[in-house]
Parts: sequence; structure tokens; C-alpha cells
Amino acid sequence: MRRAFFAGFCVLLSFILNAAEYPAAAQIAAAESAFAAHSVATDMREALLAAFADDSILVRAAPVPGKETIRNKPAPLIELNWRPAFVAAAASGEIGYSTGPVRITSKTNASDTPGYGQYISIWKKQQDGVWKVFIDLGISHPDPSLADTWLILSDMGTGRATETAAKNAEKAFAEIAEKAGYLESLRRFGAKDLRVFRNGHAPFIGQAALSKTTIDYAGAGQEIIKLGTSKSGDMAFALVRIAPRRADGSLDVSTAYAVRIWKATTDAKFELVLDVINESPKQ
Repeated sequence: MRRAFFAGFCVLLSFILNAAEYPAAAQIAAAESAFAAHSVATDMREALLAAFADDSILVRAAPVPGKETIRNKPAPLIELNWRPAFVAAAASGEIGYSTGPVRITSKTNASDTPGYGQYISIWKKQQDGVWKVFIDLGISHPDPSLADTWLILSDMGTGRATETAAKNAEKAFAEIAEKAGYLESLRRFGAKDLRVFRNGHAPFIGQAALSKTTIDYAGAGQEIIKLGTSKSGDMAFALVRIAPRRADGSLDVSTAYAVRIWKATTDAKFELVLDVINESPKQ
């Protein structure tokens, strides 16, 4: 019998110890784990269709409607297996996010070297109380980074801020990134435990790791495609298009897409807790 990726005593124990303190995060972690187990037991396509919300967004080279895109493609000949390593939810209990290690193996050639990466999913509770994936994307890297870490459940803290504050944070982040580079914005707006995800690299965790990050995009403009805030005002997220700016101020062909997750601070502003970029294919 095949088991879900990275299933182990430390993951189960950390879930049990923290579930009562962080119930919404625990629900997301349970939904994520069931999602992964479904993928292993059946296939990736069937599991994605079951777990994704009707209005979900799948971000690969570019954002596309999640369910429609999955439904129109055959099940890939791979086993996609993963587990949550860090899960946080808003105090209002209707939105949160999950991230963790991914392993990809071939279903047609057992001798193929596995692929590894990290997934990032924003989850929303539906009207019927069921948690579904709203935005999903990920990165790949050579090694099974974070494969043995304990599952961490968390809330978004005690800060509260408005949607206007989230828009202002995104605007300021984009302006500084365009003038001084993306890394400078990460330094200015990133929380101490900021998580940065880039293809080809294990996750960068914490401000001290930022010096090792790549992808700068100085001179490129940014446009918000989707922005949302929790009802409790402690969490915000943004899906952003990054592209060179034309002479007339408009944006050219997209270079990349970013998803950023923000946490409210006690002074009613937002600080960045997660940043992930998927680059577009070179033209």
C-alpha cells in the first residue's frame, strides 16, 4: 500500500498538539493531507478536480481558471505527492494558506529520478463549510527540501488592517521594486520569518536568507490581478502580473506572475510573509 508523502510520527504529533489552538489552520492541514492522499490513491487530475473551488485559479506560466483547465487535460502520467509543512489561517476562519514539500515520480518508468519542489495554496471555506483551494502554484528544485520538517500550524497574529491598507502595501511594494529592485522591496516589507520561493532553489526562510535570492525585475511594472483580505483583517493576498513598462506607462508582455501573502501588523499596516514567483516562458 502506498502512503502519502512524508507521512510520519512528527507530522501527526505536531498536528495533534496544535489543532486545538489553531482550529482553522488544522482544518486546512487536514484538507490538504486528504487532497494529497487522494492524488496518490487515484490520480492527480481527479484529486485536483475534487479539491479546487469552482472559481479557483491555477498559476503555472500564467494564471488560468483552475477547474476548467484541469478538466480539459488528461491525467498526467506522474504521481504527485505532497504534505503540508506550514499552515496559517485568518482569525475569521474563512481563508488561509498552506505550503510544503512536493515529490513527483513517473508512473511509467520507476527508474526515473524523482522531481521535488514546494507547493503554495490559498484555501477558502465555501458556503457549505468545506475548504477548497482558491489559488494554487508551486516551484521546483533539485532536492527534497523541508521533507523532514515538523508541521507548523499558525494564525495570522493580532494585527488588523483594511483592504485599503493591503492595496497601499501592494502599491508601495511595486513602486520600490520597479525603482530599486524586487529584493529591496522584500527587505523593506518582509516579516522576520518571510518565506520566499523561487524555481531552482530551496525555500528562502527569514530575512537573513534574502541575500541568496534571485529574480530582481528592477524597472518592471506590476499589476494586481486579484486581491483579497480576510473578514478579520489580519490576512491579505495578491496575485500580481510583472512586466516591462512601455514608454506610455502601460505594461508589456508578462515576464512573471507573483503571489504575495500579507499579515496585518499592530499598527494597522501589512507586512509580507510569503512571496512566490513563476516566470513566464522566454519570448
